Amino acid sequence: MEELREHLLSRSVFLKRETRGYYTLDYYGKWYADDPEIAPLRAQTDFLRTMKNTFNDIGFAELFSARRTAATFIREAAEKIAFLNGLDRFVLAAVPRSKAYDTYSPQQLFFIEAVSDAARAVRGAIDGSRSIVRTIDTKTTHLREDIGRATPQGYIPKGAGANNGADPYIGITKNTCRIERELICGEDVLLVDDIYTSECFVDEDCIQAMYDAGANSVILYTVAKTMRK
Repeated sequence: MEELREHLLSRSVFLKRETRGYYTLDYYGKWYADDPEIAPLRAQTDFLRTMKNTFNDIGFAELFSARRTAATFIREAAEKIAFLNGLDRFVLAAVPRSKAYDTYSPQQLFFIEAVSDAARAVRGAIDGSRSIVRTIDTKTTHLREDIGRATPQGYIPKGAGANNGADPYIGITKNTCRIERELICGEDVLLVDDIYTSECFVDEDCIQAMYDAGANSVILYTVAKTMRK
């Protein structure tokens, strides 16, 4: 496994307490696309871009390969994080995708399934991959522009409101998601996301929602962390 790296999520208006986070890979966004020196590093996170499957046009073989890769990263990280933090039992939860889940096809929720795959493989882990389910659309923060997207109900073209919903605000997770409090309350939670981007605050708000649901503790793991140019 790649080296597991630690960072701290600072207190803010979104997050009431400093929280420990871990990540494995550096994520280089599209602003690095023309940099030949960064190209090999960008390629390491291609499987994360694959699983976003915005246009629902990626073949099953490629999607399943990406899912297996993500599940391996999550499983190995969860085992190490549990050891480092003395967790014998914990809920492995997933930060929800930005849109309501009924607007995604099953093939667009493969990262959530990768979290579930990892939970089943880690001793002491409780599968909380769907303990937080988005029911109201929010803005897709990594796509500030509206590029269109595919849904089970049909394709929403560019300019027709595909990237609808609110930008992150305090309490957006609780206001736009169904949270299984019974699964979270009193438990230690390892919350998983694909990519952490500072000053976006989606992960911070989701962590706070877990605390507000009664979590004993919350640690964030993201497969990658965005590198700023």
